[in-house]
Amino acid sequence: MKKKDKFSILVPVFQNAQSLEKTFQKIQEVVKQISTQYSLAWEVLFVDDGSTDGSLQILKEFSVKHSELRIIKLTKNFGQINALMAGLRACTGDCAIMISADLQDPPELIEKMISHWLNGSKYIFAERTDRPEKGLSSIFSKLFWHMVHKFALPGYPTGGYDFCLVDRDLINIVTQSHEKNTHIFPLFFYLGYKPVLIPYARQVREMGRSQWTFSKKIKLSIDTFIGFSFLPIRFIRVCPDCR
Repeated sequence: MKKKDKFSILVPVFQNAQSLEKTFQKIQEVVKQISTQYSLAWEVLFVDDGSTDGSLQILKEFSVKHSELRIIKLTKNFGQINALMAGLRACTGDCAIMISADLQDPPELIEKMISHWLNGSKYIFAERTDRPEKGLSSIFSKLFWHMVHKFALPGYPTGGYDFCLVDRDLINIVTQSHEKNTHIFPLFFYLGYKPVLIPYARQVREMGRSQWTFSKKIKLSIDTFIGFSFLPIRFIRVCPDCR
């Protein structure tokens, strides 16, 4: 008997206690429907990134009742990208869908991603056409992704993305690489696979508060430009005082 194709859902968790129950219920509802519709096996991996608000205990309670749920516990807060990398190394699916724990990214789009994947696409991401953030955070995000598009990765979505499906081929390449302090979403794009884009408007956060601080954005921005752009090297060459 042929083994069922399997998909993994990866959810990084950091201080998401308020939204976890609703998030898990929604994801479970969607993936069960997909599993039945396409005759697929599935798993959901929550990666607890050093939460101190009771998130881990909530996940443990879920896992007692739901065998498809797996938990990865990190020893401290390593950041979203490292949490996702841990999830990619541990997942057993033929593809993995990465989605946030706050329901700003609608789980309903997972069905479209799976449909494209079953038709042969290996890399599908939801492209933000609008985001609810305002003020300095929104300005910084728009400027950062515009610079990535212009100076590092031509064609990269100017709104950025972190809700996506990647095939096992891409997972193996990224998890076997020796990159450190890298940004995995530009790294997936850099591999050269033709992406399928699904436009959507990001939802307003209903519960909890974002842990994506300005200092974390700055650090990730630096890592991204060092990893994917010649701009820092060119800056050093034209700036004698920087040598």
